[in-house]
Amino acid sequence: MTKKLKHIFTENLGIKLAAILFAVGLWLVVVNVDDPNQTKAFTTKVVVINDSVLTSQGKYYTIPDNQNTVTFRVTGRRSVMERLTGSDFTATADLSYLMDDNKVPISISADSYASSVTIANRSYFLNIIVGNQMTKRFVIDAEVTGTPVEGCAVQSASVSPNVVTISGPEEAVSEIAKVVATANVDGIGENLTETVIPVCLSAEDEPIDTTGLNLTVSSVNVKVSIVSVKTVSIKAATGGIPAEGLIVEGISVNPSQVEIIGPKDTVNNITEVIIPPTVIDFNTITEDLETTVDITAYLPSGVSVRNAADAQVKITVNIASALEGESVEGTEGAQVAPADGNAEGQ
Repeated sequence: MTKKLKHIFTENLGIKLAAILFAVGLWLVVVNVDDPNQTKAFTTKVVVINDSVLTSQGKYYTIPDNQNTVTFRVTGRRSVMERLTGSDFTATADLSYLMDDNKVPISISADSYASSVTIANRSYFLNIIVGNQMTKRFVIDAEVTGTPVEGCAVQSASVSPNVVTISGPEEAVSEIAKVVATANVDGIGENLTETVIPVCLSAEDEPIDTTGLNLTVSSVNVKVSIVSVKTVSIKAATGGIPAEGLIVEGISVNPSQVEIIGPKDTVNNITEVIIPPTVIDFNTITEDLETTVDITAYLPSGVSVRNAADAQVKITVNIASALEGESVEGTEGAQVAPADGNAEGQ
């Protein structure tokens, strides 16, 4: 039996080996015809790693024009290549290998069918821009826009949180002069709290693009206090009696009106602001007088002058000799001539 089997395998051995080789060759031909090698280009996003290499030196990097992709060629069986997309590959740029010309070598690897494909053996680089990093702290200013309802005014505005720290490229951060948060009070008649996004402004009050900058706060609350506003007259009361032989030719108050703001119930009960007679005391006035008084001291608690500059009121008193002025009969001492309507006598 053994001799018979040996005879079967050894008889015409050359022909049999040739047949086997032919069969293998034919199989390879069929395989290559049905599933040939194919070369195809893929594009994938480049992942940057180890950026701490730069940040630890107070520097930053940017990728110009968002050119953070790489295109490469891959070779493999058609059946494999048809299943692949760019997302099946990982492209990595390690900043630890940053070159002097700001190029970073890119390493590409296959996440799928790694043993069945070959990535073209060539050098790929990511171009970056390197600059100095800057961090600056700003106090956020509260601002308002719009007009409240008639009879109301903005008393104050505040921001919470009121501080922001901004980090980014030095050339961008250094352009920021201030940061503002603006609330719209148009048509508002009561206190308002609005959530807004802070805006960075240049020294010329032009908005600055914060893309690429890191802000510690993305939104803030602006609290606006709305109060009633009213225009009232200013009057000066007088005290004492002019010295003998003197006459008061006139008393003027400038401005004669002022806008006041405060709680509605309090403001509505005020019709005028009276400067007390201690300011114009004829017992001590013997010549023309000019004086300035701050009328805020004469306003109720919680009420103030809308425009702080208007709180400074100038009072002018004109004094003349009775001999030079109108004669007065039947009266002892000097007389007070009629004023201009801005003062009250006592």
